[in-house]
Amino acid sequence: MQGNRWEKKRRCLPLLAILALLNCGFTWGFGHTDPCDKAANLARGLSVPGTEKEKQKIEKNVLKLCPDGTGSHFINALREDRLGNIGQAISEYRKTLQSDDSFAEAHGNLGLLLLKKDSKSEASVELSRALLVKADPRYHKGLASILMEAKLYPLALFHYGEALKTFPGDTDVLAGMAVSHKNLGTFDLSEKEFRRILEIEPGNKSARLGLAEVLINEKRPGDARKELNSILAEDSRNREAHRLMAEMRKNDGDLEEARKEYLLAGIIYNIYPKEHMRQGDIHLAAGDYDKAMAAYQAVLRARPEWPRVREKLGNAQMAAGRNDDAIASFLKLTEAKSPHGDVYYNLGVLYERKGQLDDAEKSYRNCLRLDSVNGDARRRLADIYFLRGDFAHAVEAYSELIKQNGTNPLLHMKLAKTYEKERNYRGAFGEYQEAIKLVSGNLQARRELAILYRNRGMIDAAAEQYKEVLRLKKDEKDARNALMAIYVRKQNYEALARLLEEGVEIFPSDADSHYKLGLFQEFRKQYDKAINQYQAAIKIKSDHAKAFNALGRVYYRIGDFAKAKDALESAKNADPNLKQPEEMLVDIKEDSALATTTKEKNVVRKSKSKKSTKSRHTRSRKKTKNGHGKKTTIVHPVKKG
Repeated sequence: MQGNRWEKKRRCLPLLAILALLNCGFTWGFGHTDPCDKAANLARGLSVPGTEKEKQKIEKNVLKLCPDGTGSHFINALREDRLGNIGQAISEYRKTLQSDDSFAEAHGNLGLLLLKKDSKSEASVELSRALLVKADPRYHKGLASILMEAKLYPLALFHYGEALKTFPGDTDVLAGMAVSHKNLGTFDLSEKEFRRILEIEPGNKSARLGLAEVLINEKRPGDARKELNSILAEDSRNREAHRLMAEMRKNDGDLEEARKEYLLAGIIYNIYPKEHMRQGDIHLAAGDYDKAMAAYQAVLRARPEWPRVREKLGNAQMAAGRNDDAIASFLKLTEAKSPHGDVYYNLGVLYERKGQLDDAEKSYRNCLRLDSVNGDARRRLADIYFLRGDFAHAVEAYSELIKQNGTNPLLHMKLAKTYEKERNYRGAFGEYQEAIKLVSGNLQARRELAILYRNRGMIDAAAEQYKEVLRLKKDEKDARNALMAIYVRKQNYEALARLLEEGVEIFPSDADSHYKLGLFQEFRKQYDKAINQYQAAIKIKSDHAKAFNALGRVYYRIGDFAKAKDALESAKNADPNLKQPEEMLVDIKEDSALATTTKEKNVVRKSKSKKSTKSRHTRSRKKTKNGHGKKTTIVHPVKKG
């Protein structure tokens, strides 16, 4: 329609606009107000002490108020938890938190269930989040047990202490405190806690064994032996009691009696260190790191100067994730005579795990000083240089690695990336191309090379690499989008059309592929085709706000205001943050009003025109009567000139 204000502003889509539309992310609004706040608040109130009848009444009320809301998921979780259905309960707690992440009881209860399933890392997160809002002693107790197992004894003691305020007679809490104190070396406090347990439960065997171990550490063998003999009188097969008795015998130097007690504890104990080492090797190969460490430590007690065994101990500790212990073992080796390169390499890896890059770099350098062909040490050293921005040394290290093993494409790619950082683009091109020569199907190398070509303005070369990526992997969306951008920039619309049409064929169920093709067809003024693609996108994703908006825009352009209005209203509902639908709806309203006014004016003009014509005819044919009563028409002559 002429005079259309919006059409003048949007007569065509600029190329940059198409590029943005083809490559931008898509977001859709789903926001709605949760009508179930009251039910959720009632559910939270279940943590307040009350009778079982009162709690059941609250649960029914919550389920009635909002059957599928936050509170109902929480109630369902509680019920599944009571029935012992841990998996279902966890699922319901997660649903609760999806709709309300501030629900402390849901975090806490979920943490306790995850702890039951031995998912300690997740459990610690959930329990910690719960405790930020709600100081529930159950959550303190659960988190304390995780911290104790992680050997964070001071933190564990804090949380056990908080739990103890509410559960003063809880022997599990007291036992946790006793063990934490024992591992911290505060044996007097540990003994105190174990004795408190025995006041509550005199027959608690774990507490009696713990007390005996504390007495051994306090150098009170007489008291310890008395406690252990008492336990063994009741239970002669108690392995832990025999193990502790063996430790006492060994401390006394009675190795033969120690060996017998170890056998009763189920532990093979041999006086000969080589046998211990053999057992350690067997356990290490089997992945039983605790037993391997125990065997190697037994050897070192007899022969502490044996470096080969200390290295094996360090390897076992490293494999078990006991990084600090492993570092201590390897450092003792570096203090001995002529440690070999692997010791320094392992130290470097351990320091890297702890984020101590200075120490790691120093260790790798020492390793290469002793073993210049250790490729792993050189590669890790090169990676540290790169991370620190020391690109000159990184280039040197990667180049040396390539000299040793030039057939590894990953090394060429790392060197190429380092050259990029140094702005040595020629070197980067060469290394990426070498990586591709080694493995022609190396998608990552081709992607990186294409990006470098594009950044350096070599658009045609970039396009060739993206084409190769798509040839090797047709469903590679990033390469497809990048190639689209290049075609738009070069105004190669035929190639762009093929690429977009191919995208719809490869991803028939991808709404965005249809939407992008529709944008291009709209730009080419192929409105019928564009409408079909937008409708296909909406059919796949019923709340595709941008597709609704584009459909409304096309209908508006072809003058179908009714369909345009419906599509634009749908766009608004799908994403209230989109501004264009509202603007076009205002334009439709204004244009409709203008059209109505114009129509009314045209009707008035037609009416006046008819009246004017009739008046002229009447004047030219005036009628009168003559003397005989006959009507005679008097025709007025028309003046010439």
